[in-house]
Amino acid sequence: MNRANDARAYRIALVSHCLLNSNSKVYELARHPGMAMEVLEVLNRHDIGVIQLPCPELLHLGPSRWWQVKDMYDTPAYRRFCRQLAVPATDQVRLYRQAGATVVCVLGVDGSPNCGVSVTPRSGEWGGRPREMPFESLVVPGRGVFMEEIDRHMRDSAVEPPPFFGLALEDMNRPLADILRDLEDFLATQLA
Repeated sequence: MNRANDARAYRIALVSHCLLNSNSKVYELARHPGMAMEVLEVLNRHDIGVIQLPCPELLHLGPSRWWQVKDMYDTPAYRRFCRQLAVPATDQVRLYRQAGATVVCVLGVDGSPNCGVSVTPRSGEWGGRPREMPFESLVVPGRGVFMEEIDRHMRDSAVEPPPFFGLALEDMNRPLADILRDLEDFLATQLA
């Protein structure tokens, strides 16, 4: 294949749905009116194309859902649902790699019960509206259900998962500039 006249950088990131569509977020957690353009600008500066992952929460419970913790989603039926949603992402990773592309990362949203990468909210006692308990008290190390199932499905399909990175966008007290700097630092290590 002659790539001499082709401008593609052959770099791809799988991104959580809400980064391209804030309307999928649970109420009170959207930082952006439409999309996280600042995140996309960082990816674009590094010539990284995006694959938008589906939002399992939106598809499962709709846009008017209550906040939930990982424990509420962590059921066999919901995990099967997430595993089905992971199939197209796994297929695309395989196809892009066969074409010589680098799949730079899976970009999640830390603090999400589904798309958290480094931290996710957990509580065996919690239910209802989250403002009843401080969000910070619920967040613990670990991945959300959907990120776990994407990783598991890729491994079960003999596709090496790309590195996972969680943006701290659910932490409304954290400045966006700091979150973007973390992303830049991560990408610098991945693209070195």
